Amino acid sequence: MIPIYFPMTYIPEPVAQALHSLFGPVTVLQPVAENPPPALGKLAADGLIHLQIPCAGDGDKLVQVLEAFYQWGRLHHGSEISLKAFFETGTSQDSFTAQIKTDILKNGNPDAPDPDPLFPARLFLLMAQDLDARQNELTHDLAASEDAEKHLFSRIKGDETPSDDSVKTRFSGDSGSYRTGPRLSAWCRLFKEWAPASGSFFLVTDSRAAVEEIREQVPELAPVGAIERISCRQPAAGGAALEKYLAKLAAGPLSGGRVLPDLIAGTGPEVGLRFYALPDADAGDFCCRIAGQPVSRPGAGTVKKTVNTVVVFIEI
Repeated sequence: MIPIYFPMTYIPEPVAQALHSLFGPVTVLQPVAENPPPALGKLAADGLIHLQIPCAGDGDKLVQVLEAFYQWGRLHHGSEISLKAFFETGTSQDSFTAQIKTDILKNGNPDAPDPDPLFPARLFLLMAQDLDARQNELTHDLAASEDAEKHLFSRIKGDETPSDDSVKTRFSGDSGSYRTGPRLSAWCRLFKEWAPASGSFFLVTDSRAAVEEIREQVPELAPVGAIERISCRQPAAGGAALEKYLAKLAAGPLSGGRVLPDLIAGTGPEVGLRFYALPDADAGDFCCRIAGQPVSRPGAGTVKKTVNTVVVFIEI
């Protein structure tokens, strides 16, 4: 099964490493094909993630809009406006929204047709990706400085080198906690353009805020199992058992007991896993529910195959 990271389009290296250890390469959707963040390019080159571009068109225009946003921030604020503050206050009343619509999306031509309705979702995700990349870089630098300080004091005191609690195993913050609802809606709109075959994938996130938002919007998303603490380094049999469990959750009725895979606590980085399933809902149904769009119903006499959308929350 294909693990698909959501609702972010940027994934920190430690999260990618943990997910790869358990599930193999994880798919990360990209709003544009042009110039992915260097950190993502390296993760893809190392085989930890797969970058999926559902929509390749208008990428240069989206990048142009993002740069115009920073130019606007420098012009009006003397420096690049904080994307975090921009997300927290929202964009609906911001004068920049009107500016990019008239001056960039339509190139100053008021009679030009409205842009692709997917364009705003991709723009939002591109801005969110830039915010996440900047925040992750800052967190990484702060953690590296803290590690260097710990090692320095250890050497001064003559202690042995402290255990490796370095930036590669340190996780901080929840990117999904910023504008969670709009993130989910925009991500689902993009996902619908590519969604793989039902039963062949599951969604995975390290954002508690995203899971809570989904459960609030879609109460039918039911918890179906939990594993408190396991090692990321599972033997081949453990990995196979986990994939088999997920495949059974994705296909067939959810009624009746399901035996959780037998995984080891082991050594090394530990994580917790919580499993959820939205019954009788394929990728399109799930995305429509999140994006607030009508869900298509099978016509009379049509037998719809029982499939479930599986969501995994990994607690690191």
